[in-house]
Amino acid sequence: MHGQIAVFLGSRVFALVLTSPLQRARETCQLAGYGDSAIIDANLREWDYGEYEGRTTPQIQIERPGWSLWRDGVIGGENLKQVATRAQMVIERALSSSGDVLVFAHAHILRVLAACWLGLPPEAGRLFALGTASVSILGYEHDTRVITQWNGGAKERARPRIKMASPERSNQSATEGTEIASVRCSSGARDQNN
Repeated sequence: MHGQIAVFLGSRVFALVLTSPLQRARETCQLAGYGDSAIIDANLREWDYGEYEGRTTPQIQIERPGWSLWRDGVIGGENLKQVATRAQMVIERALSSSGDVLVFAHAHILRVLAACWLGLPPEAGRLFALGTASVSILGYEHDTRVITQWNGGAKERARPRIKMASPERSNQSATEGTEIASVRCSSGARDQNN
């Protein structure tokens, strides 16, 4: 799976490569061929699930019928606003780079990051299903932030079209802009907390 991500990304050069400090993200980054250039960014760590760490949604719903991570949050962990603050810090770091950025992270933080990128409330992240070992691209159309690719499977061999200009540059075409490519890392049972 990780080798397919490397093929999918096509050994592209990114201005900045960031990875979650968690082992599975760092391993995916390494196996995809970007480990030597990656910088660990603690803001990309997965949502702190507190007392719900390692438990699935059905297990939690036995105690809290109807529970939703996005609506009800967790006990003893991060709230959605804290996760969104971290996501916004990643976005700001990406925008200050000199080109496209590649991040290796986890489902919930990437879903919140996408919502923040689009200017949506962070709870809108619940609308963005994200498969394991998928590649997504956040970018621009004209001056509007958009999702240019979401949940791209590693089996898709076509290279994504990625433009290298920032939205402020006057010599860009109408669809060019800094883009953030993200790779969702594989993980265990905790990803079932939807």
